[in-house]
Amino acid sequence: MKPKAAFVHPLSTLETVITEEDDSKQVMNSWAFASVIWASAVNGNLQALKIANELFTDKNRFTRIFQDSKTGSESATREAIVIIAFALDEKIAEAFNLQK
Repeated sequence: MKPKAAFVHPLSTLETVITEEDDSKQVMNSWAFASVIWASAVNGNLQALKIANELFTDKNRFTRIFQDSKTGSESATREAIVIIAFALDEKIAEAFNLQK
């Protein structure tokens, strides 16, 4: 069974932000970005696979979820997106704390 390449987590949104130059930009929230990363990884994008692997702390869990997602398991895909979204949020928080 082929994975659903277009699966997007239900919490995914596009938001409009105003930059310092008063330009408006549309940006993805962490859920949407995590969905894109995981779908790309499962579909063979090596850069996305590296990013996803980096964001999983439990490498055995990563391997299991990755294999299950490749066979089309929506629950595995959802689990991966949750893990990636939370890890992205943690990385963002760390980056902003370092800048203070």
